[in-house]
Amino acid sequence: MGQYRDIDDILADEELVPAVFLEAVNGVALFEANDTNRVEPRSKVELPFWLASELHLRHVTSVTIPPCFGKKTQEEIGADGAHVDLRSRCLYIYELGCKILQLFCIIVAARVRFYDFVYLLNVKKS
Repeated sequence: MGQYRDIDDILADEELVPAVFLEAVNGVALFEANDTNRVEPRSKVELPFWLASELHLRHVTSVTIPPCFGKKTQEEIGADGAHVDLRSRCLYIYELGCKILQLFCIIVAARVRFYDFVYLLNVKKS
């Protein structure tokens, strides 16, 4: 659970993450062209993290790791981490990563190196 009045925590919850619906859902207007307000199973969407995590915990969606935590980022950090612009990939990359790790039930030490952090995300992904 996040900090109640921490603006960074609130904005990190608004970051879009890829998700796949595992079942059909009625009454959801995710697509402008969809007149039925129905999402079919295996529909790939991007949802705000706060919504995707709640739906993931209820087994309605499967949240996948955002591209900003992919192998390319891991390789760039491993090669020369001092020159990787992480904010261009995601403004709240560290906060979002911590939330994703908590969602997938991985315990993270308070002062984890970012390279190890991205590595843990990729281990979960494979």
